[in-house]
Amino acid sequence: SGDEGFGTILSIESSYYTAYVLVQVTKGPASIFCQAYPWALRPFTERPPIPAALQIQASPYTTNYMSTPSGRVLIEIEELTPGRYYDVYCFSETYVPPAATGADTVAQFGMDAESILQTRTQLITLGPFFDDLGW
Repeated sequence: SGDEGFGTILSIESSYYTAYVLVQVTKGPASIFCQAYPWALRPFTERPPIPAALQIQASPYTTNYMSTPSGRVLIEIEELTPGRYYDVYCFSETYVPPAATGADTVAQFGMDAESILQTRTQLITLGPFFDDLGW
């Protein structure tokens, strides 16, 4: 049906330590989480594994999009390393206000693994990369 994914990465602007991720939200209200995963450098350059939804949900880089039906949000990812490759993933789910009792009993509809993979966007931060292990 094509309705599984709520979020699509439109563009990423990266600086030395920060990336600004512009996300198209197809269905609001929604909670959107984004995270950047660094590529491995040793023993060889390799993409990081595809994260599970729970890993992305643990990201501190999150925002709630409270309008309907669709729109855009900008999420800032910080503490990146200059001159390094990252894969950015975003995950979104239906926004559910915190329950009054503190018990979250409402089922939240989120993106499946295939939808998460479709958000994967590669970026490289600005600047020279200094290898801590030397050359």
